[in-house]
Amino acid sequence: MLTVCCPLTREDAVTTHFIGSRNITVALPPPDAMTLFTPEGERSWAGQDGWNPQYPVPSRTFGVGAVFTTQHQGRPTIWVIVDQEPDRIRYARITPHGLAGTVEVRALSGSHASTTVRVTYDLTALTDDAIGELAGFAAGYHVEIDTWATDIAESLARRGTAPPAVVTANRDADKPVYQARTRPSDNGTEKR
Repeated sequence: MLTVCCPLTREDAVTTHFIGSRNITVALPPPDAMTLFTPEGERSWAGQDGWNPQYPVPSRTFGVGAVFTTQHQGRPTIWVIVDQEPDRIRYARITPHGLAGTVEVRALSGSHASTTVRVTYDLTALTDDAIGELAGFAAGYHVEIDTWATDIAESLARRGTAPPAVVTANRDADKPVYQARTRPSDNGTEKR
């Protein structure tokens, strides 16, 4: 679904901005569930997929202002924790010449047995070359976050901690928002 959130300019009919949210349920109480979305907590379930945060200050691995880097497809991404509360963590992330934006994980509800979290990515393509990367990310967003739920559930099961996670259908959270810009076509009319 394409939703234009801002007036289109006469640039290019390509998506340069993506906001997507997806809810998943983690079979842990809120404090334990939220720990899984810290850099080191994520290593526990995504490490085998290559999540390996590196810290310029090794003693500073959590809390607002903590900085770390990751590698994806041979490219570095710089992360900064910009907000961290018991029910929420938010990162700024920049892949030079690629994508930049924020990632937020927020606990929506929880009990002693499970927590529903909303994962929201707000990303912008920094260059024309990154527009295809953003389009691919947007197209695969729900599948990717659903994979997080599966990976977390499998990790917890290996540790004997919990039953499988469940992907929650939340229509409002599952609607990606795109921001597009338009470029003039060769004949002077706008392409969409």
